[in-house]
Amino acid sequence: MTEEQQIVLMLKGLVSELSPEGREQYEAAYQQMKKISGSSDAAGMALCVLGAEMAAS
Repeated sequence: MTEEQQIVLMLKGLVSELSPEGREQYEAAYQQMKKISGSSDAAGMALCVLGAEMAAS
């Protein structure tokens, strides 16, 4: 398993600890971001930059 796969599993574990309302909000946001990121290469890149900025702060 790669380091990236381990990180994804860790983050999914955090999601599983959310309240039912929190998981609903997470799923809605995840689906919106997935749709946006798939709409164009530029949109996918913008989502990657946003994630990196969030990780760096």
